[in-house]
Amino acid sequence: MSKPEESKEFADAIFGGGTYSSVVCDFCGRTHFCDDSYGVWEDGDDKAFYKQLEALSVKEPDKYIICDYTIRHGVFDGKTAIEGCPCGMLKTYEDFIWNHKYQIMEYLVARYKNQKNAVARFGERIQDVVSEEQE
Repeated sequence: MSKPEESKEFADAIFGGGTYSSVVCDFCGRTHFCDDSYGVWEDGDDKAFYKQLEALSVKEPDKYIICDYTIRHGVFDGKTAIEGCPCGMLKTYEDFIWNHKYQIMEYLVARYKNQKNAVARFGERIQDVVSEEQE
């Protein structure tokens, strides 16, 4: 049984691209690939690759997932993630973030303030150097 999918908001923040061919989820190793209706599987090597994926999807339907839609994907935690992948890893990350949202917000605010202060100090130091040079 597959896990619940990530929310639309989380997906929209993560997935910047889509494909009509194939992509592998780095979290679980599943290959998601589009059916042949989009015309991306031209004759030759591409068509042979598609036929290979199609055959594998019959033998291992949980590992080779044929799709009739654009496969949205992006990179999260340094790994390629696929929208709606049965592994549900993005939902796991989203749940962690949401369940710790107040601590994360406090951290982000503090980190932003520290960086803002560091930039201000750097700007002041540059101004001091410029003033010294002008003297």
